[in-house]
Amino acid sequence: AFGHLQELATEPIGMLSSQRCRHFLAIIAPRLLAEIGRTPDPDTALGNLVLVSRSLGARGTLWELLSGHQPSLKLLVRLCACSDYLVRILVDHPGMVDELIDSLMLDRLPTRPEMEEELSGLCQGAQDLPAILLGFKHAMHLRIGVRDILGKEGIDRIHRALSDVAELILQRLVDEQWQLLTERHGLPWEISEGSPDGRACGVTVLALGKLGGQQPNYHSDLDVLFLYGADGHTRSTAGKTRGGLISNRSLASQLAERVIQQATRRWPLGQLYELDTLVRPQLEQGVLAWSRQELLEFLKGGRAELWQRLALCQARPVWLSDPAARESADVITQRLWGGSGRGVTGQAWRRHRELNQRGATPNNLKRAAGGTQEVEMAVQWLQLKYAAEHAGLRTPSTLAGLEALGEDGIVPVDVVSLLADNYRLLRSVESGLRLMNTPARHDLPDQPLWLSRLALLTGHPGGEQLRLACHRALETSRQAIQRIIDGV
Repeated sequence: AFGHLQELATEPIGMLSSQRCRHFLAIIAPRLLAEIGRTPDPDTALGNLVLVSRSLGARGTLWELLSGHQPSLKLLVRLCACSDYLVRILVDHPGMVDELIDSLMLDRLPTRPEMEEELSGLCQGAQDLPAILLGFKHAMHLRIGVRDILGKEGIDRIHRALSDVAELILQRLVDEQWQLLTERHGLPWEISEGSPDGRACGVTVLALGKLGGQQPNYHSDLDVLFLYGADGHTRSTAGKTRGGLISNRSLASQLAERVIQQATRRWPLGQLYELDTLVRPQLEQGVLAWSRQELLEFLKGGRAELWQRLALCQARPVWLSDPAARESADVITQRLWGGSGRGVTGQAWRRHRELNQRGATPNNLKRAAGGTQEVEMAVQWLQLKYAAEHAGLRTPSTLAGLEALGEDGIVPVDVVSLLADNYRLLRSVESGLRLMNTPARHDLPDQPLWLSRLALLTGHPGGEQLRLACHRALETSRQAIQRIIDGV
């Protein structure tokens, strides 16, 4: 500890004054060490502070800032004590001192327009788009994570901000690959009996899962579906193509493949996202997209398995090649909410739930009985059953769907309130687990020290109180969901 303190008093940059650094550190040292001493693991907190300050460089400037702003000092200690994920971002990206200071001083989350403006500036004339997007993701996660640690934002707003980051990155990836493909092969074109000259055929990217519901965590996978308007071939607006004409299916599938490769590529400083396209037709190998008609027939013919229909409840368009592509996105409204879920029985839902819970430990906040996944599945099941008559249920958001179930009298209001409160609690603890970068993404830690760090991060008095609160939420949610399923 003494060695760490001595390093904190030294400027790593030779041209800066270590005497000035020692002066400002001496001013804050009593408060700094007292704050570190109140954390569950002071040695880890102090060690992380050394790593962060070593990465930032100008320690004297940082100590001067902290000397005049006590809340920033407390936040930095809390970050170093609890969030290995944010510490790693700061260590791996030495230039993020501005983002850290902005996060310490600003009293709000970044807005989507602000994110869009910043990303547009970064991508201006970009030669290596994925690397730029990775830096943008880390900068935004740092700003959002700081607000999360402060406990000043509800988990709904945290998830919405994380969703905006993922959506903007995905849109940039698709934009780049769409431009490259259409310059090479032309635009997709639909030929039909009623229109012998054809018409433009749009492509849509639908977000599913956590991204579709605008509630992803820091490390959530992105579930997407690539959809094109109709079968046909590409057509060049300039009269010729460099790569030859190809089918619309091939164009959409190549787009999906390229975007997946870019998103999942592992860089020295990390990966953008894991991108899943599990909800897709079982067609020939290499096909990653399907047409609007195929999706209609898939839902109409009863071939969709229960998990696929539940997943499509969270479908939301996040990228359109042109306004006409909106027709493909409307397939969900036309078919899924039009009564395709009437035959989904409670018995089928229970089998699906048991399959998902298989292998989950009692500490798993996502897949255990009463966990976040069971709440989501229950809401989606009720949406499939009642959305044809209740338009308010047609929402990809779990919490908005819960609220609509209460407003329409399908689920008692007190039960809705219970499930919503429990869901928010468990999702906020999951968020804390991701900020801590624990090996198990959704399990409460067994080690008392890790549980105490998680309690500090999530604003609970202690580790045991946090554990009891989570298990109480799991149990009461399980009981409430059981009553709902039995009563429908």
